Amino acid sequence: MSKNKIQEGLTKFIGDFFDGVKNNTMKRHLDRAKKAGLPKPMLDRMANIEKERAELDKLIKKYSK
Repeated sequence: MSKNKIQEGLTKFIGDFFDGVKNNTMKRHLDRAKKAGLPKPMLDRMANIEKERAELDKLIKKYSK
């Protein structure tokens, strides 16, 4: 393998790792908010924001290649 391919693979791995951390953090916050008893309208709004963020990430990945 060339050094460039190894570096690209490592960069992708690190990016995927931090994306996973970001996604899991958002899920943890939503779970904590539910357990804390936040009102349903607030939980719904937080879930919608997370859904829209995920959709935006997909569009960015689709058009950035």
